[in-house]
Amino acid sequence: MHLDGERVLDAEPVLGYSHRHHEKMMEVQTYLACWPNFGRLDYVGAMSYNFGFARLIERAMNVQLPPRVEHIRVLTTELNRISSHLLWLGTFLMDLGAMTPFFYCFDDRENILDVLEMATGERLTYDYFRFGGVDHDIPEEFVPAVKKIYRAF
Repeated sequence: MHLDGERVLDAEPVLGYSHRHHEKMMEVQTYLACWPNFGRLDYVGAMSYNFGFARLIERAMNVQLPPRVEHIRVLTTELNRISSHLLWLGTFLMDLGAMTPFFYCFDDRENILDVLEMATGERLTYDYFRFGGVDHDIPEEFVPAVKKIYRAF
């Protein structure tokens, strides 16, 4: 911008500074340094963005994943997607005046977030995937906890 005091004389827009400057940060960082950015693009659906970024780089580098990693990624991403939808559904119904469904949705969502936290160590903006795998393996109690949630639905 070119100013004369507080008056704008000329301005040149520069593309790439939307979404909290993620695009510009990606231009100057390594692929690995970009991981945290993807968990913050959509904080209620962070796993999906991490999944897409991981697969993009892995396909570009021709990295083959072990089946266990694929299963862990899909399961955690789907749990995150369900929790995201529960947030939407609960708040939408509350906006319509229905308070009780809001509490049911958020109770189920909290149970899912507890299980995701058990697996990833994080509760909201996940940074669990790595190129070629995941940060760490799921704990033994993860599968029984997922089955308990599944039975509750």
